[in-house]
Amino acid sequence: MASTKRGCATREVYFAVGKFTSWFPAPDESPTADSVQFGSDSTTLLNGFASINGSVYGHRKYELNWSYLNRDQAELFRRLFLNRGDEWVSYADPFSFNNMLSPLMGLPYLHVHAGTPFAYNDWGKQALFVSDDIDEKSQHPTVVYKPDPFAVNNQLGHVFNKLNARQASLALSKVGTYTERVVVPEGYYGTFFASGYEDGKQPFKWSLQRVDGGTPGTVVTQLKNQVFSMNEGLWEITMRPGQDGQLSWCGLRITPYDTAQILAGPPEYEFSYPAGGGNMKVVPGSARLVTVNNARGHFSASVSLEECYSW
Repeated sequence: MASTKRGCATREVYFAVGKFTSWFPAPDESPTADSVQFGSDSTTLLNGFASINGSVYGHRKYELNWSYLNRDQAELFRRLFLNRGDEWVSYADPFSFNNMLSPLMGLPYLHVHAGTPFAYNDWGKQALFVSDDIDEKSQHPTVVYKPDPFAVNNQLGHVFNKLNARQASLALSKVGTYTERVVVPEGYYGTFFASGYEDGKQPFKWSLQRVDGGTPGTVVTQLKNQVFSMNEGLWEITMRPGQDGQLSWCGLRITPYDTAQILAGPPEYEFSYPAGGGNMKVVPGSARLVTVNNARGHFSASVSLEECYSW
């Protein structure tokens, strides 16, 4: 198993850009992480025809700056951030290791405020509802999933011209899923936990899939209040709606690798605010690498990351 000495002790953070992963020097200062909620910057484009404005939840933007990089670090910066397109960026900040999930995954009720396809289907039918109950650990509202018996699919009459088609049933399209990519750094392991009332219901199904080719490949669960371990690597956590029921919050804790602790498991999984950036991308044109002194191998760099939704 790789050494766990890298991280805060060496002032390094762990990046995954696409499937390329690497430790990299920490930014000069704690990154400015804006949760854009109001104003001109709060508009998030969903597709070519629609956009939403943030309210309670706004997408996150990170500004990362390095005033000194040596030649090798500058080359690694190029590999990580220059000329990037649609690759997802996962940023493992050691100060977010208590809960690496983003607020959208960690506090599912925010999907209702953000108007995501996880809360509403294509026809605007609402499936997720914010509960009046406040979770005693998180002090945030819980969410209730209420599937509609008619929310199966869209059916149109069999006619040649779809522009003049009629709806054959009252069926509506299903609500979607939400996927979040996370990276567990070398020498660490993760523990995933979904908290909710012990009501015997299973409102959601989580698929923990490793996407970097490592093992184990996939773990699927519908259980609340159970801890599931994840080895180091690049993972995608997909949340799918199931039957009706309630959910409070989710967490992904990153811990230095310890065989005894993995076998025993944490005695109790306490709530930590979800501090991860979620699915991020390099803002086009924002990655800059400046040669300060080529003879001495002195470079500076900066890049902007912005949260992008998975649908």
